[in-house]
Amino acid sequence: MEWFRAYHGICSDAKWPIVARKAKVSVGVVVSVWLVLLESASQADERGSVVNFDSETVDALYGYEDGTTEAVFDALREKGLICDGRIHNWDKRQPKRERDDDSAARVRRHRELKRRETTDSANMDERNASVTPGNASVTPPDKRREEKRILNTPPLPPACGGESEGEDEGTFPAPAPGKRGEGTNPRRVRQPTAYSADFEAFWQLYPRKVGKDAAWRVWTRKKHELPLANELAAILARQCHCEQWQRDGGQYIPHPATWLNQGRWQDEIETAGAAMAYPEGW
Repeated sequence: MEWFRAYHGICSDAKWPIVARKAKVSVGVVVSVWLVLLESASQADERGSVVNFDSETVDALYGYEDGTTEAVFDALREKGLICDGRIHNWDKRQPKRERDDDSAARVRRHRELKRRETTDSANMDERNASVTPGNASVTPPDKRREEKRILNTPPLPPACGGESEGEDEGTFPAPAPGKRGEGTNPRRVRQPTAYSADFEAFWQLYPRKVGKDAAWRVWTRKKHELPLANELAAILARQCHCEQWQRDGGQYIPHPATWLNQGRWQDEIETAGAAMAYPEGW
């Protein structure tokens, strides 16, 4: 495939309105005829020549009235864009290197560019390999960040011991050495829960001390529904002496969280025992 160069501004050249006025046609017609002239000159045996340009064929090709292309041709010649049967400054507009700008030449230039890139890459590898061996001992950035993270990790806090069996103080015992869980992240060790004084009084009165954290969560949620402290103590005193709670060593006493969540202080229970003394502060 052969090519010719189309310069910037070819469609907005300031000379076109002048040529269009002389030929009594539109600027678009002038531009189309000029492009056909450039293509014809590029394909001529003597590149740049328009001696054999056929104006009548162009009129028929684009549907112009007879003589339109010839009028534009004459106006271009009068303006000096066509001189001595050639496109003016053709050699300047179409340098000789353009004649060799075919696919084979582009392939040669592409291969040469690739060869240079390969050579430059090999030279770079050779320079990197010649770096002083002492630089190999430099700690990689990723490893430096890991070492810094380990140094900045806070030590594990002392393990929190639990209370007697059956009580839940909201802490986890420290894992036994050599067992699963050793070296656990310290953020997973729960800190002791700060219970309120009224909850602690309830806890001391309740006969079955299991699930203290669960009971505390229900307490905080239903605190405004609970009876006054003295009334709650009296209710627990009555229920502690009922038959259900005393059967089989207290096996049927509900968990404190269940008792609170189900509003069991409202249960109607007949008791035969003495009233329980209120703790100090109730």
